[in-house]
Amino acid sequence: MKSAIRSGQMLGVIAVAVGVLALGADWAVAADWPGEASPWREHALHAFAIDGHAVRVYAPKTPHDARPWLLLDAGEPGDVEAMLLNRGIHVVVAELPDPYGSPASLKAWDAVYAAMTGQYGLHEKVALKVFGAGALQAHLWASDNAPRVWCLVADCPVVDFKPWLAGTGATPAQPERWQAFLMAHGYASADEALQSKRNPIDRTAPLAEAKTPVLHLSRHNDAERPYTDQTGAFQKVYVSEKGYYLTVIMKPGDAPEQGLEDPLAIANFILTATLDGACKPPAGLPDSWRDWRISDFDRTGAVYVEGGAVVLEKGDDMSGITRVGPFPKMNYEITLDAMRVAGDDFFCGLTFPVHEDPCSLILGGWGGTTCGISCLDYNDAANNETTRYREFNKGEWYAVRLRVTEGRIQAWIDDETLVDVNTEGRDIDIRWEVEPSVPLGIATWRTTGAVRNIRIRELTGTEVQEAAETRPKRS
Repeated sequence: MKSAIRSGQMLGVIAVAVGVLALGADWAVAADWPGEASPWREHALHAFAIDGHAVRVYAPKTPHDARPWLLLDAGEPGDVEAMLLNRGIHVVVAELPDPYGSPASLKAWDAVYAAMTGQYGLHEKVALKVFGAGALQAHLWASDNAPRVWCLVADCPVVDFKPWLAGTGATPAQPERWQAFLMAHGYASADEALQSKRNPIDRTAPLAEAKTPVLHLSRHNDAERPYTDQTGAFQKVYVSEKGYYLTVIMKPGDAPEQGLEDPLAIANFILTATLDGACKPPAGLPDSWRDWRISDFDRTGAVYVEGGAVVLEKGDDMSGITRVGPFPKMNYEITLDAMRVAGDDFFCGLTFPVHEDPCSLILGGWGGTTCGISCLDYNDAANNETTRYREFNKGEWYAVRLRVTEGRIQAWIDDETLVDVNTEGRDIDIRWEVEPSVPLGIATWRTTGAVRNIRIRELTGTEVQEAAETRPKRS
């Protein structure tokens, strides 16, 4: 599956250009930071302490007027942070008493937040970026302070301490770390900790309710923090809380341990979530990933980004993504690439609007070969005049094009006409199972599929006129 998906363009990204940051005054007069400034990539580094905790502030040469900022759990800034500094965002690194999200560590971030937003005048909302066990800290702090958080980026995250430390999942226990964790949190026994709900995976509701954008970078082959124990398990709980603002990027095997080979994806996610200031990303994913959410299907499979594609893993019964941003409802065209990765039912159920009525284009349903429109006059794709049968090879990309005009729906696969139907006076609807895809969405049925290169455009006047003039007659 992974090699097939990666044959497409490497990692498309998350956001679209929607503006350029308005830049403010020079850093030297923007804030009265303690201590002497030392240079860091054309910007200024200030090192001092807050409540006994070492803090490093990387102040941009030209700060943004709104004074946004990013808080890191540890380590040195890299290319992502340099991109953000160049856009006027401050970067703050705070030393923590421990790496386990303990009450003392959370209190340290409380003190840093209070100082940055109060004494030093940074924005009242903060973006968070962490690695590994730092996700325990970031997720717990964000859950306690959701209105104060722009977004959260977690690389190879630990969001459930129990399988990571106590060996309740796919990895062996880590006795020394487990004891350090118990001591840091003040648990009297291992049993008390295992019964505790003070765990990111049990604290998803505040983030879901606040619609906090969350980005996880994960690996299928992470031996210490396996996807199934951590991000995969977290996603299932998060979606059950009606949280659809989680983006998951699967890191290829040759990616660096921290971050991605192309830091633009992470920088764009943060810029878009904070100030709508992302620069134009490379092609590959929907024009604005912000406008797509994990669909609200019961028992959905995992949904994540890998190798430039959105992977919809097999659900029980369905998995999918739904668009929530603006889009046309008549006289438009949608193009995308779709792949059946595994399974034998439909790998692309594209639900779309015909004015205010939803309709679906089904590819490979009813045993794997049935295609058509659901529903016309209450008859689904297997039972109306649009029914067609064709084979689909697993691991192969198919170019899909759908066009909706007055009284007409057209669809093509690899430029071969699949559907051309007159809809004038017809009852147009969907099967009830795909309701979470409304108004515009893509779903699979008991099948793992992948989609990429999703494009939506309004038709030109010439195209609309031509469609009307060549519309087939009702059969």
